[in-house]
This record gives sequence, C-alpha cells and structure tokens, in this order.
Amino acid sequence: NISPSVSDSAMDWTGSTFFVPPGGYVLDVGLNQVGTIAGGSSSLGAAVDAAGMAGYRSLASKVEFLNLSTFLVTGDVALGDSVTGSTPYASAGRMDLSADGTLLAVTTSTGFVLVQTPASSAQSGADGLRYRR
Repeated sequence: NISPSVSDSAMDWTGSTFFVPPGGYVLDVGLNQVGTIAGGSSSLGAAVDAAGMAGYRSLASKVEFLNLSTFLVTGDVALGDSVTGSTPYASAGRMDLSADGTLLAVTTSTGFVLVQTPASSAQSGADGLRYRR
C-alpha cells in the first residue's frame, strides 16, 4: 500500500516506471508495485531518468542515487544544506533532472543546489560534484 501522504513522485519519459519517495516504491506502467528501495521513509523529492533506470531522492541533507532495476541505493552526495522546511521558492527537497540526465537541481532550506549525477560523472570523469547557489 502506498502512503496516503505522497506529495512528490517521478516517472520516466514514457510513463512506464514510477518512483514514489516516501517508502521508496517503484511502480510499473500499470501502477503495480514492482519493488521497494529501503531506507527512504523520510525522503522528500524524487526524479527519474528518461529511461527509467536511475532514480534520485532527497533526504535530510543529501541526495541518494538509486538503481530502479535492482532496487538498491548506489551512492549519495551531501548537499551542504537541509532539504527540510520551506523556502521562498518551493518546498525544500523538491528536485528536477536535466533532459540529458546529468544534473539535478534540488531546493534546500536556503535556496537550491545543483548536483552532478553519476551519468555526468561517467561522461566527464568527475565524482558527483555539487554547486551551491
């Protein structure tokens, strides 16, 4: 059962893979639960890459990188700021992924942080650098 307090979720470009952050549910095109990624009961925001293979969620003061096929956390990046509370722009913890899947924008309690994803690291040899506003 999906929590009734779902406030943010994400899907791939075809609508065939969904990720619901509170609880870490991975759903298929028919909205059937196909897996759960543990440890995300307090997560706030979510993003999914175009192919539905990689997912992202914000927790406390970090972003976790997720494999939506194996249902595992594959890494994380500290944001250097909290993703709880409100901001002048939007609720903290919300995120959006660039069209090429290489950059996440995450709202924080004081603004936003840009995070390079593992996809950008593979392309550039970098290791998940973050940029603060």
